[in-house]
Amino acid sequence: MSFLDLVILLPELFFINFLLIFLWVGLYLRSKFFSNLFFSAFCYYASLLLFITVLLLCNATIQEASALLNIFVFSEFEISLKIFTLIISLCVILSIKETDKYLSLNNLDIEINVLRLIIVSAMLLLISVNDLVYLFFILELYSLSAYILVGYRAKRSIFSAEGAIKYFILGTVFSIIMCYSFAIVYLVTGLTNLTSLQSYLSVSLITAFDWNGYDLLTPAILLILISFFFKLAAAPFAFWAPDVYEGAPTSSMYFLAVIPKIAILGIVVKLSFLWVSTTLLINIIIISAALSFIIGSLGGLFQNRIKRLLTYSMINNNGFFLLGLIAGTTYGLTFMFFFLIIYTLLLLGLFTSLNSLRLFASLRTLKNFWSWVNLFFVNKTQALILALLLFSSAGVPPLVGFLAKFFILFSTISSFSSLTYLLIFALILSPLSAFYYLRLIKVMSFSRKRIWLFLKPPSALASFLISAVTVLLFILFLSSGLILNFTLLLII
Repeated sequence: MSFLDLVILLPELFFINFLLIFLWVGLYLRSKFFSNLFFSAFCYYASLLLFITVLLLCNATIQEASALLNIFVFSEFEISLKIFTLIISLCVILSIKETDKYLSLNNLDIEINVLRLIIVSAMLLLISVNDLVYLFFILELYSLSAYILVGYRAKRSIFSAEGAIKYFILGTVFSIIMCYSFAIVYLVTGLTNLTSLQSYLSVSLITAFDWNGYDLLTPAILLILISFFFKLAAAPFAFWAPDVYEGAPTSSMYFLAVIPKIAILGIVVKLSFLWVSTTLLINIIIISAALSFIIGSLGGLFQNRIKRLLTYSMINNNGFFLLGLIAGTTYGLTFMFFFLIIYTLLLLGLFTSLNSLRLFASLRTLKNFWSWVNLFFVNKTQALILALLLFSSAGVPPLVGFLAKFFILFSTISSFSSLTYLLIFALILSPLSAFYYLRLIKVMSFSRKRIWLFLKPPSALASFLISAVTVLLFILFLSSGLILNFTLLLII
């Protein structure tokens, strides 16, 4: 490793080294008399680490570079995506601090927080990775940490144990599929570096080499697509998500639903050159988007539990991400990442609100629809903010959620006029997906029952985050043109 490589990888190396220091100090202090002081403040140490890493990335002077023999590449796009990932991770870790206190993690506190930081470090590396072999190892690092986060309360909840086992078994199967597909790509091309692979395929197309019909390459790319459909929880490979997310602790679902999607979408965009010229693979993405709309819209209609409802909502929104990939143009990707920003902020606001709504006596979260009855009369301000976030998630005009979905549909039709039927299909299913959001608003605002809720007041930090997200979404709505132009410049 040269000195230039160290300079380029400084933010990631800084983050990983301090992560290892946190783990070592936490294990060493476990039996010491001042261990409680370290454990109780660990969330703030982690937040400080995330903040310093953001500053290092903001001060990065190398805008276009590669490190470690082109295994990792860096540009303004990658740096901006890392900064966004770290800022959202910082907000999520701060907002779930109260959950860890309510769960009384005690001796598991250090391990769970380190696992969260390991996932963040994996996402930082995933955004910049430029080699199939290292891509696989980084995804496995993320997956192994995610399995533990889903099942660490297995002794207290059979649903957590069930979700962790399902996630582990299915995740292992799709990891094998991904490894097998990468091996086939190497067998056919002799390459694992993404830059070299892109050059190879472009030259093959120029010389009229029909790699669309090649016996091995197209099936391999199809298997890669299927593996990433599983990671994104896109239909029809989202069958694991409702059970896994319902069984997972709320803080784990919150973390895994928000943070990894940013980096995974980034690497999927980087790999899009594999299928952008193949009609068969584009049609498969179209089918997956349509199925995501169907399963996400219809599946959520019959749910009474909040976490399952949000899971089906995420599956439905994955259809819009796939539409951005189908467009494949600069504007299509710009609108997709604009939607990603809005989607991430909406999830941040919704999960922080849900996490802060706890019964006064048991400190348990409100897990089903009917727990929200009388909420408007108990806490009007939080109910109004929740209603605003739900309306925006449903895509009700003129809120920013509608604007983001409209841009995605517009870019898809502009790129493929033949996909008008898919636009009509998405518009027909949109009222169905909006129904379960409106049902939740109806229950908390208009339904009444004699037993009143006694809720613990939200913490000052949760109140600040919810208010900040709401104001930020309003600002993004007013200045959406500036955000789109900035995103366009990064992608170009």
